[in-house]
Amino acid sequence: MQPIYKGHDKDKTDPASYRGKYHNDTLVKLFEGLLLARVTTHTESNNTLTSNQLGTKPCTQTHDADYSLISTIQYNKYTLHSETYICGLG
Repeated sequence: MQPIYKGHDKDKTDPASYRGKYHNDTLVKLFEGLLLARVTTHTESNNTLTSNQLGTKPCTQTHDADYSLISTIQYNKYTLHSETYICGLG
């Protein structure tokens, strides 16, 4: 993926000012869209998504999760004076 700046009037330091440009094959994109639609429909109809799962839900973006994680780490460090352990998958 390659980030593309959206426009001259946007804040260049804000991740929302960029959109991703993928270099995947057209058939892969089609399959990805179909799979995402089916998984989204299934998880929404069975109410299996929590409010903490972001990125593919309407009106949420992946960087919302980043901000949430940073806030949690800062709260634990400066308010609770405790450490935070995380594990990234990807």
